[in-house]
Amino acid sequence: FRYLPAGIKACVPHLPVFAVCRFNRLELAEEVLAAGEADLVGMARAHIADPFLVARARAGRLDEIRPCIACNQGCIAMVELHQPITCLMNPTAGREAEWGEGTLTPASARRRVLVIGGGPAGLEAARVAALRGHAVTVWEREAEVGGQVNLAARIQSRSEFTYARTYFEEQCRALKVAIECGVEATAERVLAFEPDAVVVATGARPKLITIPGAPCVYSVWDALLEPERLGRHVAFIEADGNWQSVATAEHLADLGKQVTVITAGAGYGARITIYSMLAVRHRFREKKIRVMALRAARAMEGSALVLEDLSTGEPERLEGVDSVVAAAGGVAEDRLYRELWGRVSDLRMVGDCVAPRTALEAIYEGHAAGRAL
Repeated sequence: FRYLPAGIKACVPHLPVFAVCRFNRLELAEEVLAAGEADLVGMARAHIADPFLVARARAGRLDEIRPCIACNQGCIAMVELHQPITCLMNPTAGREAEWGEGTLTPASARRRVLVIGGGPAGLEAARVAALRGHAVTVWEREAEVGGQVNLAARIQSRSEFTYARTYFEEQCRALKVAIECGVEATAERVLAFEPDAVVVATGARPKLITIPGAPCVYSVWDALLEPERLGRHVAFIEADGNWQSVATAEHLADLGKQVTVITAGAGYGARITIYSMLAVRHRFREKKIRVMALRAARAMEGSALVLEDLSTGEPERLEGVDSVVAAAGGVAEDRLYRELWGRVSDLRMVGDCVAPRTALEAIYEGHAAGRAL
């Protein structure tokens, strides 16, 4: 939206012009000021993510600033729900009395803590535990930490989610957390490590669905990792009402695919804040993403997807479909936690392995676990 203050400035160059909206990084604010597009920049969400933003910038400690990713999940979304605001990147926001500056005290005894899973929940648990003085090790099955954040970062409109990995990883490394990637955690390996406490943050896998006659229904993970397998016309079943479906559908359209979104609800993106959906609807229209609401996929007949109109019960056919992708939520990967139950004196679980949700809940639970160790 930076063209808006720039346009106003061009019309009234003798008046000071303030620019607001989505200035989540100091560097972006500096760009606008340097270009003469505005005289002053107002930042809100960035100060929620890091209330010490200005103090750290003045002190030259830019690498310590906790970034805002402009996700709206903890701030404006909570306002819509008439709930106190918080922050995906900063779970202490809105909880200052309990978790604010000066409330994180050193542990009475240094413990050997093992965190299994290097997604946002695991990294935040490791960071906070290390701040309390514990010796922390993170085991990550993949070649790098990040978990589902790495998938989200493949989508251009969600690329800033990368900070939900890089910030927490950098903070962990600065605190001497041992991060070991490519490690497949088993109950036997965990017990052999002899930890004093274990935090399981093993995440979730996509929930798969089947459609009679369809040889394959791809998950969102499949669509992001191997979009070339999908063909040109993608029928996208939106069954979660969240960013995972909406952003992936838009991403596929950006790749040049014809996307038809099918949802059983009266609309799409039901779990996304209205504030964000204003822009989403505009982009869907620009990219010719068709939305078929109150529809359910019942069968695949050749290249035709047979739908049921849930308002009338009548069948419809969507012709020329090359592939079907479904965003149907996730299934908790809690097997390791169950195997360790009763065999580790201090065992905790955080994030999607508790129940598949969003990074907002995952990072909150990771922070709470780190404080409790």
